[in-house]
Amino acid sequence: MRESPLVHVLTRGFGPILRARGEGDARFGDPRRRSHADAMAGFPDSHWERVAESFGLVGAGAVLDVACGSGDWLPALARVNERVVATDIDQGMLDLARTQSSGSANVGIRAMPAEALDLPDADFDAVTCFSALPYLDQDAALREIARVLKPEGLFVLGTVGSGYYVKHIAEGIRHDEPAAVRYGLDPIVVAAGRTLAGKRFAPASLRAWGPRSVRRLLARHGFAVEAVRPDVGPVDPTWPKSSLGRPLYFVVSARKRRTPAT
Repeated sequence: MRESPLVHVLTRGFGPILRARGEGDARFGDPRRRSHADAMAGFPDSHWERVAESFGLVGAGAVLDVACGSGDWLPALARVNERVVATDIDQGMLDLARTQSSGSANVGIRAMPAEALDLPDADFDAVTCFSALPYLDQDAALREIARVLKPEGLFVLGTVGSGYYVKHIAEGIRHDEPAAVRYGLDPIVVAAGRTLAGKRFAPASLRAWGPRSVRRLLARHGFAVEAVRPDVGPVDPTWPKSSLGRPLYFVVSARKRRTPAT
C-alpha cells in the first residue's frame, strides 16, 4: 500500500525524536508480533478469576458473554455462576471457546450475531461484552442485550478508548511501522469527520470511543451507568492505562432500568 503524505511526514519527521526518547513497545504497534488471541491464552486462570470478581460477576447467576472470542475466561466465569452462555459469529473462535470450556458443564457456546440474539427475553442476570462494540451495529446490539437482560440486570461493557489509537500512532512512528500509524489515525479522523458531517461520514469505519459518548449511548438504550473506569485487565494487563492522558481501554458497569428512560 502506498504511504500517504501524512503518514510519511509522521514516521520520517517524528520517528527519530520518539526513538531518541525511548524504545517504546514494538509489540503493541504490530499485532504480527503478538496477537490478541496469543495474549489471552497466556494469562493464568487466576487472572480471569480476578477479572470476574473485579466487575461484580461472582455469583451473578445466569451470565451471557456476547462476542466471546476464544473464550479464555469462560471456565473461571462458570465456576462462580449458575449458567454461562457465550456467543460469537467467528467459527474458529467458537471452536477455541468450546475447547476452553470443555470441562465446564454449565457453559453453552452458540453461534449468533450480537445484533440478533436467538435467546429469550429477560433470561440473564448479567451480560458482558468486551472489545467488540466498535465492530458491531451498536444500536441493534444494545437493543438485543437490553432485551435478554433482566430488569436491573448488570451489563459490563469493555471497549478501547482513543488512547489505544494514539498509542498505535506513537509506536508506529517510533518503530517506522506505517500500518500501525494508519490504523491509529483512521478512527480518530472518522470521529472528527462524524462530528462535523454526521453519522454518514465513513459509516463502515471504526471510530475512537470516549467514556462520555458510551455513557450517552447506553442511556439511550435504557441503561443506568454505575461506573466507568480505565482498566486494561480484560484485554492485556501489560498495557499502560493511558496514552497522552486518554484511556487505552475502559470498562463500563451499568444496570438495565426497570422502566425506559424518558
